[in-house]
Amino acid sequence: MEEKRCILVVEDEPLVSDVVAEALSERYRAIQVGTAAEAVQRLRTGECDLVLLDRLLPGGGAADVQQLAEEMHISVVLMSGDPEWNAHAASSGHPFIAKPFTIDDLLRTIEIALGARGD
Repeated sequence: MEEKRCILVVEDEPLVSDVVAEALSERYRAIQVGTAAEAVQRLRTGECDLVLLDRLLPGGGAADVQQLAEEMHISVVLMSGDPEWNAHAASSGHPFIAKPFTIDDLLRTIEIALGARGD
């Protein structure tokens, strides 16, 4: 049996994090963290294939998580509920998902991001 790919869910809202992790559980192994510091610690283990990253975390640090992941050649999908930022992100070409989102949109975005990495 093939091992499930690992998705690091970096989301400070527990309900959102739990719903996302549950939605991913059939296809992926989800690791949930709520802060940038926890995300950096998990990234350094080398077990994650993709980071699903809330753009605004308490205490900041999302940009640091994104930078570290990209330096490690780990795909990043940003999440945001900010309509202005989402409009900008849509034209940037970087994988993102606008909150609120459907589970189907989430899974499709993750599959595209993982596929773009060439795995």
